[in-house]
Amino acid sequence: MAHPGLVPLNASTLSDRVASLALDAGLDGLEVYYSQHSQADTQRFLDLAGQHHLLVTGGSDFHGTAKPHVPLGIVFNDKPAPSALLTALKEALQKQMAS
Repeated sequence: MAHPGLVPLNASTLSDRVASLALDAGLDGLEVYYSQHSQADTQRFLDLAGQHHLLVTGGSDFHGTAKPHVPLGIVFNDKPAPSALLTALKEALQKQMAS
């Protein structure tokens, strides 16, 4: 699920929606690190991903000249997404391909 902080639902309803999507629709990841999430949002979504055993992803939402205020690759605290996210994504892909 991309940028959950922009989904117009309260925290409880969003949690229920994420749980439903994980169980019924195959949702397997949550964009925790996002250029427009606050530190509090990031922690809330990190906790939410953990509660529902979801992969943690990150993105800047860079779209070139369409969003000139969003710098390429800057995701959280003026830095790129943590490199450990890529490692976890690769491991999940390898498990999926092996099954």
